[in-house]
Amino acid sequence: NVLAESAPNESVCTFPTAIESLVLSGGELYLSDNLGNFYAYNLSKLEYTPLAEKVPPNVSDLRGGYGALSLYKDKIYAVRHQAIREYEVGKDFTDFEISANSDAVSRLSGATDSLLYGDVLYVADTGNSRISIYDTKAQSYSVLVTPAAPTLVAATEGSIAAASETSVWLF
Repeated sequence: NVLAESAPNESVCTFPTAIESLVLSGGELYLSDNLGNFYAYNLSKLEYTPLAEKVPPNVSDLRGGYGALSLYKDKIYAVRHQAIREYEVGKDFTDFEISANSDAVSRLSGATDSLLYGDVLYVADTGNSRISIYDTKAQSYSVLVTPAAPTLVAATEGSIAAASETSVWLF
């Protein structure tokens, strides 16, 4: 495996705050930090700069509340407060948002984590004590009720895991 034998790039940059979530796509680096801010950087600009704060991001949202980021095709889904926002790679945020303000049964209440596996978006819907599942291909929603409020979600072919503090549930 060539990657396993490679040394990391010497021109890694440092950020002033801790990084919470990270996505690479289309020559850009997308991240959220521990202050809840969202950033999109052009990789070629970061490559030669040891301090990220000296490079203006292509896009940033410094209002806070951002957490987990997930990539699906040309979209990034970002957990922000009680919603999932959609960002188009290399462009900007779209109008698509799944939030607690909707009157739909599938509305979220305190999303804390998200994961895209295949065509399916899984969301730890903490306020509703469930995993919300959106099939992007079929454009349908379903839910898995959890015994307590989940804060993390993971999935693979045929299995879904949710966690909250010291408990993990498998579906």
